[in-house]
Amino acid sequence: MTTLFRKFLPAAVAVLLFFTLAALYFAPQFGGDVLPQHDVRQYEGASREIHRTREAYGEDPQWIGSMFGGMPAYLVDVRYPAQLVKDAAVPLTRAVPIPAGLIFFAMCAFWVMLRMMKIDPWVGIVPSLAYGLSTYFLLIIGAGHLTKMWALVYAPPMMGGIWMTLRGGRPGWGGALTALFASLEIGANHPQITYYFLLAAALFWLSEGIVALREKLLKPFAKRTAVLAAAGLLALGSNFAPLWYTAQHAKDTTRSGSELAAGDAGSGGLDLAYATAWSYGRAESWNLLIPDFMGSDSARAFSEDGPVAAALTPYGMAQAAQQLPAYWGEQPYTGGPTYLGAAALFLALLGALLVGGRDRWWIVAASLVMLLLAWGHHFMGLTELAYKYLPGYNKFRTVSMALVVVQWTVPLLAALALQRLWCAELPAARLRRALAWAAGVTGGLCLLLAVAGSAFFDFGRAESTGMMTEQFRQLFEANNMQDYLQRGMDAEMGIATGNAMAAERASMMQADAWRSLLMILLAAGGVALFALRRINKYVLTALLAAVMLLDLVPVDLRFISHDNFISARQHQVTATAADKAIMADKEPGFRVFNLTVSPFQDATTSYFHRSVGGYHGAKLARYQDLIDRYLSYRNDAVLDMLNTRYLIVPGDGGQPEAVLRPTANGAAWFVDTIA
Repeated sequence: MTTLFRKFLPAAVAVLLFFTLAALYFAPQFGGDVLPQHDVRQYEGASREIHRTREAYGEDPQWIGSMFGGMPAYLVDVRYPAQLVKDAAVPLTRAVPIPAGLIFFAMCAFWVMLRMMKIDPWVGIVPSLAYGLSTYFLLIIGAGHLTKMWALVYAPPMMGGIWMTLRGGRPGWGGALTALFASLEIGANHPQITYYFLLAAALFWLSEGIVALREKLLKPFAKRTAVLAAAGLLALGSNFAPLWYTAQHAKDTTRSGSELAAGDAGSGGLDLAYATAWSYGRAESWNLLIPDFMGSDSARAFSEDGPVAAALTPYGMAQAAQQLPAYWGEQPYTGGPTYLGAAALFLALLGALLVGGRDRWWIVAASLVMLLLAWGHHFMGLTELAYKYLPGYNKFRTVSMALVVVQWTVPLLAALALQRLWCAELPAARLRRALAWAAGVTGGLCLLLAVAGSAFFDFGRAESTGMMTEQFRQLFEANNMQDYLQRGMDAEMGIATGNAMAAERASMMQADAWRSLLMILLAAGGVALFALRRINKYVLTALLAAVMLLDLVPVDLRFISHDNFISARQHQVTATAADKAIMADKEPGFRVFNLTVSPFQDATTSYFHRSVGGYHGAKLARYQDLIDRYLSYRNDAVLDMLNTRYLIVPGDGGQPEAVLRPTANGAAWFVDTIA
């Protein structure tokens, strides 16, 4: 009984700790409050017609008319009875409601993966915290990217199954677990996340193949590869229906480009410039170590009493500081940095120095390749190579998403480092040398940036100066302040404000650089105490777990906290006066063009109406051509063709107002002439 208790105690502690952390972080949800999530809201509008049809007739429609003038329904929301594995997992995933459940299951999944890799269960707690609490998870939860989050939950145990198959003592069990978790991973329906992890798995397979070749074990390796291939086929087969429909639909969507466009867009994939618009900047990669290196997220403004406000005060414009962006990176928009944790990066580097080459190089290679792919157009040689030669890669956009693999490899290397420490296999001299290098490199970089960061980066000074000079010039022209222009006040104020913006960004970076240095010193101090035999391995694990929480949770709270929750009543979708006026018109089939929102990036209109616009990542390519060439310019003839009977426009007081378009052609019409 005592042996059984000791065997299951680490698992019980891990699950209880993970649940407690997730429940505390998302405590308001258990009181009935709701976290507003953009994509969830869009999904509610996009899928409303499907749910109504399902409730009325007990089956799913194949086509909906509520978005983009009509589109296939099966990529919005559809139930596939053949997805037995996915359906069987649903009751388990609902045991802890989302959003808390997403963080809880992410930590549990990483812990399970480490057990599959023979990592001690106590050791597995620390890297699981690093994985589940990494800032990117909170960002995508806040945005409502639920399919992406579930794909990141299932990816670690899928990779664990692949490890068991290729390296474990029982490849049959590994193959079965690979098939199970790969089925769930595919069923999560985020192909881009799955694709990146399969690239990492390919590097692992290649590494194992090289080892097999050197050790003359190609026959066993071939058998394990066959088991892995069979597992993959089972996973694909269990998701055949959605994969088939997706493949059939893809060639007609924006993911396969436009027949009317030239260049990359006509080559069966996304236009390269569009696909790489969200490329992670080279300098922005410092966010992995220092969270506010780039000024946090795009919505963050400067403080009301900082250098920017002080620079604008003499001109009576101090409040304008709260309208200017602190973010100075190169992405069009970002919800925040992909911060992995300074302590986690220290442990990862320690792992790279301590573990054997068979474990080290494929993980390091995967990290480097994914980082370079995330750079997108900042490292165009590799990006173009992948775009042209990797099957299916040209269907994906937001290449910065490749960093999800780095988010996985860093805690994995940390786990391997801690496992070596626990097993007491290391000579004291080697441990001290690796500790010095890991702490020296990560901590030294933080110290260098904290002390002399301004010598290496201008923190967007040039761009900000140009932007502010132009804004001041426009302001003066609009207010007929020619004397200010003649005296060059626009340039003077632009330079002063640009310098202040750079100074405040540098201050934000320095504060976080010192913070990251502290986290590294705390983690390194714990490892040093263990190396000196001042603490045992259990105390070391507890200490590092505390450091992970101290490092990651305060940064996470910058993006999602209890203050972000609202009451369920506030979250309900309610019809405006304009919506009610339009719904009173019982003429069937007409469409609505809502100009009070970004019409082609918003699906809330579809909650009540058949919308000309909508929100979807793979809309029909022909309709995108219509948007690009006509609807974006409010072409009345095309709006008439689509039977657009109502516009929703800003009315008095900014409230939506319905405007009747009497020229709409109706549901069908005869063509008189062809121009």
